Amino acid sequence: MSRRRGSLVLAMLAALVGIWWARGERPPVAGGWFRDSGLELASVMIDEHAVRYVRTGSGSAVLLVHGFGSSVYTWRDAIPVLAEDYEIIGLDLPGFGSSDRPPSLSFRELVNATSGLLDRLGVGQVSVVGNSLGGGVAAALAALEPERVQRLVLIDSIGFQHGVEDAPLLLRLVTSPTWGPIFARLPLKRASARLALRQVFHDDAFVTDERVEEYAAPWFRPGTAPAVRSLFRADPQQWLWLRDSIQSIRVPTLVIWGAEDTWIPVEHARLFEAAIPDSHVEILDACGHMPQEECSGRVSTLLRAFLALADTTTAAIAATPASPPQSVPRAPET
Repeated sequence: MSRRRGSLVLAMLAALVGIWWARGERPPVAGGWFRDSGLELASVMIDEHAVRYVRTGSGSAVLLVHGFGSSVYTWRDAIPVLAEDYEIIGLDLPGFGSSDRPPSLSFRELVNATSGLLDRLGVGQVSVVGNSLGGGVAAALAALEPERVQRLVLIDSIGFQHGVEDAPLLLRLVTSPTWGPIFARLPLKRASARLALRQVFHDDAFVTDERVEEYAAPWFRPGTAPAVRSLFRADPQQWLWLRDSIQSIRVPTLVIWGAEDTWIPVEHARLFEAAIPDSHVEILDACGHMPQEECSGRVSTLLRAFLALADTTTAAIAATPASPPQSVPRAPET
């Protein structure tokens, strides 16, 4: 039995024990990194729901979009490095982090909230960096609003899965209509966060107590589990729409992938490369599903080099006649 599968079996056994004896679980104390970084969470209302974000630095705008079960915390190491040259905006997607939990949620609503945040902040053109679920949001934004997105960075991104059946077992359990509600009531949020982090990081040394607390904290907020379940159990056509939309992306794109990603195979990096004409792939050895945390130095170096090209080529691009845009598939109604 593999180490990761063995860990999952142990977690399931712990869940059964928890049904009998556990009475509750102390909510984590998280968010200290904001104070340490000199950042503050702000909030705007989009579609009657509060979306939290951070904004720092100056220069061309760069939007950072986190992945499933994550928050702006995942960019903790990247933000101060990128803010030396750029205006950085990082958000908590609806249903995650400190943002509101709509009772029902769809992928298109995540994209709309991201676009809406930029509108509310008065941000026109922006480079967008997204990891995992956030990569899918970033890709959809580039397909829907090519005039807004200058450059696109996809880090271990969703996009070519066939739906929730392609998701890791732990994610399928959490979002299951049958097991999800039971799982959410068990006092195992920290254990689940630790297990998930052991899967997404190649090096277990990154599974620190602090990181576990930060990733477990949002799951203590009321409404998290139902919102996440609704997102992944919504119309499966939303994932087909995302896959089709990727074919229409025509902005310069950097694809970064952890070679040791066990959640989304590294082969998917080449699918993005084949689908997006102006794209380049960087595979990082000894990195798992979240290179922006596990290999933060290498990722920040790649980001700075790639984003700098936008500043040096803007005038040339503006002087070049634009090609007729390809049609973007209509998103499924939600």
